[in-house]
Amino acid sequence: MRMFIYLITDVYAHLAGATITNPELMLLICSTIDGTQLLELMCKILQGHLIMFKKDSILAVLSKYIYCTICV
Repeated sequence: MRMFIYLITDVYAHLAGATITNPELMLLICSTIDGTQLLELMCKILQGHLIMFKKDSILAVLSKYIYCTICV
């Protein structure tokens, strides 16, 4: 399952325009990772190796994510 974290990093790096503002992808990631993978993702974000949000779009993505989780 560690491969999934490496794939997430590459997908966000190479397809930034389609992934950074995509709440469905965020829902997929959050529903499939475990605590160890979450810690690894957080480390990559804090190190600057992974950008999952833009500063100006974080609230919009999170509200869409919450809406998606309620509707699913």
